[in-house]
Formats: sequence, C-alpha cells, structure tokens
Amino acid sequence: MKRIVVLSIVAVVLAACQTVPVPQREGRIRAVVDIITTAPVEEVVAYSQTPFAFDSELLVLESDLDLLWTRLRAAGFDLKDAEIMQISPLTEDSYAEFAESYEMRIFFEEYLSADGAVVRVRNGSGEYLLLLNDSRKRTPLLYGLKGPLS
Repeated sequence: MKRIVVLSIVAVVLAACQTVPVPQREGRIRAVVDIITTAPVEEVVAYSQTPFAFDSELLVLESDLDLLWTRLRAAGFDLKDAEIMQISPLTEDSYAEFAESYEMRIFFEEYLSADGAVVRVRNGSGEYLLLLNDSRKRTPLLYGLKGPLS
C-alpha cells in the first residue's frame, strides 16, 4: 500500500512538471549562439531553415542563406560574449517583431510552432533577435535573425 501511495505521488509530481521546449531553454540557445559565432559557415547554414526571416525579409533559397552567412561572417558579424536578454515563447503577434506584413504573419503561422521563441541577445555590437523553432541534436534551429536593433 505504501509503495502505491509513493508511486502515485511521484506520478502526480512528474505529470505536473512542465517541460520547457528546446528552443526556449537558455542552455540550448547558447549552443545556437556558439554555432553562429564559431562554427564554419556550412554548419551555420545547416542549422538555419528556409524560409528564413532576415530583418523584415524572407529568404527562401538555401543558396541565399549560404550567401547571407558567408557575407555576415566576412563582415565580422558574430555573437561573441552575447548575453541572453529575453526569451519570448511565440504568440500570434510575434511576427510583428520582424515585420508587420501579411507575408511575415503567414510565415509564422505556417512554419513555426508554439514551441518556438523569439530570443533577444546583446553583445558589444548591439541587440539582435533570433527566431528559434524545432531542434536537431537538442539544438534549436534558426528560422530568423534581426538586427542590430536601434
């Protein structure tokens, strides 16, 4: 009898625990920041999904993503020493942080789930938004980048 009571309590506690989706976990977000900062461009592209929200535009071709990350890297862009300022789970209005357009709203509705997040990071070069959703090898996938924010 005692064992049944203990097992019941454990089951209730475990059921009550909410698990945080991978794209909303600070440690996993740091892995994405590290990939953006230190990984070869090919790996950054592999963790980026198409369509990809870049500022207020959508990139739909993988070749565009490759060109984007190649040029950003050549220009010295990285997120070295980035501080995670805010992790915001996606809502129906999250698209407006990238662009208040029909195209961006449909992108958010069709390609992103409620497990995704808009993450605000800051380093010496400014503040940026990362759009994260899904995961591969417990690392969130990058669906967008905006910044530096003014």
